Amino acid sequence: MDAGTSPRDNSQAGPSAKGGARPAHQSDSPGAAAAQHCIMFWVLTVLALAVFAPCVLAPIYVETEQILQAEQELERWVADKTEEMKRNDERVKAIKADPQVNQRIIRRELNYRFEGEQLIQWSSAELAKMPLDLSMLENTHEPLPPVNPYPAWVLKVGEWLPAWPWRKLFVDSPNRELLVIMAAGLLATAFFLYGPLPPMTTRPREPR
Repeated sequence: MDAGTSPRDNSQAGPSAKGGARPAHQSDSPGAAAAQHCIMFWVLTVLALAVFAPCVLAPIYVETEQILQAEQELERWVADKTEEMKRNDERVKAIKADPQVNQRIIRRELNYRFEGEQLIQWSSAELAKMPLDLSMLENTHEPLPPVNPYPAWVLKVGEWLPAWPWRKLFVDSPNRELLVIMAAGLLATAFFLYGPLPPMTTRPREPR
């Protein structure tokens, strides 16, 4: 045994050598890395769906709205024609049954005058000065009230939504195409960078 060494020194040096074999910085556990990987994948996927879904649903909604408006205009046109048909039926019945109506038609169409009647002609200047009430000649039936094509729940939701140009963003070109490309890029990033992980292999423990 050398004079400069002692058993106590050797016993102290042994543990320090074993401790030096452990790395100074330990990496994250495989479970935490897998959780971060999964979270990033779903965040990008949800963002892609949030951008892509309005680009698909908004044009369908606008087309449905146009169909409803066309249906309302058609219903209004049918109602107007129905009223006109009723008025024509009343005129036909009056022509068949009312002699005064026939007399007016004879006077107007055949320029017929009874004996002793005088024809008075008015000049355009005199007619212009005379006030005339033409309300009876106008269409007296009330127009149909405008019908809102939106359901009640859509109006309630629209009150809470911000006044953004939704149609310009998700319906009109080229904004719609750009958003679709953006959604495709987010989804491709999610699958290429944060796709399925390879199965984790557990190292066998070394016997002590």
